[in-house]
Amino acid sequence: MGDLRMMHQTNIPGLHKYLTGFENYSRSLPFYIDNLFSESERSELRELIETNRLIEPFIIGDRIEDGYIRNSEFRSRYQPKIAKNMSRTLIEFDMPKHLEDKLDQIAKPLYNDEIALCHWNYIDYNIKHGYGDNSPALPPHLDADENLVTINYCLDTNVEWDLYVSNWNDTKNFTKYSLGAGETIVFSAVNQIHWRPKRKFAEGEFCEIISMDYCRTNSYRFTGELNPIDPEHFPDRRKQYLDELQSREDMMSAFKLWNDDGLKDGIEAKSMG
Repeated sequence: MGDLRMMHQTNIPGLHKYLTGFENYSRSLPFYIDNLFSESERSELRELIETNRLIEPFIIGDRIEDGYIRNSEFRSRYQPKIAKNMSRTLIEFDMPKHLEDKLDQIAKPLYNDEIALCHWNYIDYNIKHGYGDNSPALPPHLDADENLVTINYCLDTNVEWDLYVSNWNDTKNFTKYSLGAGETIVFSAVNQIHWRPKRKFAEGEFCEIISMDYCRTNSYRFTGELNPIDPEHFPDRRKQYLDELQSREDMMSAFKLWNDDGLKDGIEAKSMG
């Protein structure tokens, strides 16, 4: 599928929906997977990530909530992307074929339509990637892509930082899931609201995740079309899309829980961490 993912994007498809529904799934999500990658496979992934970490980074975000102000030139998808307003770095890499085959065996049977690995990246949450006074953050959201199945793998961490995911067929209620080093959780990032609680990170604390997403094979990621809500090409469509999402009752419930939990830890509602 690699060649399709790299096609030049020229056309604009119709908007996909945030909530695509649960009827096409073969089982409920989330669920855990034990021992997704062997030690040698983890080392293989680590080497790919660290090689690309050496590339000159691409800076996004300037203390704005949407995080799409560019402060440096974009040259390659392999450039580390530093989101300073969320204290995190994202790194893309080439997924080895034998690992993609392993992921296919997990993801494809979960959905009753043709899906394929469409996006993956490494995410390093660490206060050193921010401004020095803002902690890593992952507010409540649904993915702005039709990521029907997401496999979240914790490469390493030295903190307890749970993942909240809305319940299957009950998106107004949420369950907290722990995700320690080497652990994996599978959920639907386009159908299930998810976030991590506000947390004050100390120097040296980190959480490293590899997120791997599956979407339909007729998605813009494979057809060469443009993302219909790309924040740079279509900012108005993006804003309308996000405004509609933020007005949903389940999303408002998620943000209330996110803010209330933060207040218990002394973090103001206007702060992400």
